[in-house]
Amino acid sequence: MKLTAIILLFLVACTPSSLCKDQKATTETDNSRESYGVLCVVDGDTFRLDDGRYVRLIGVNTPEKGDAGYDEGTDTLKFFIEGEQVKLEKDVSETDKYHRLLRYVYADDLFVNEELVKYGVAEPMTIQPDTKYAEHFKEIYEAV
Repeated sequence: MKLTAIILLFLVACTPSSLCKDQKATTETDNSRESYGVLCVVDGDTFRLDDGRYVRLIGVNTPEKGDAGYDEGTDTLKFFIEGEQVKLEKDVSETDKYHRLLRYVYADDLFVNEELVKYGVAEPMTIQPDTKYAEHFKEIYEAV
């Protein structure tokens, strides 16, 4: 009985969701990789790479935990990228004040930032100087 409980605790402790919590973001840059594995999704616009770094999607914003729409945004991002390989595109800024990489994200041919707006789970959010797709996201949002 105790062994079973210990094994269950170990399995829960090693799930991707637990790996996203209570960890400091690393800011080490690795531009040599073409694609990155997604370890887990933190929320609708933030996820953790398999190398330990966190990524914040540029140009979009989803509801925070406790707000209406949080689960939908988080679940949609999980559907698109959790456990998958993604490609990252930088705009101007490297990281935000929380040391998360700021990136546009692609899963296969899917532009994830754009899809979150199309699915209605994210709103456009423009923060200078990262504005490469700002008008594009705004147009999609107005059309939805």
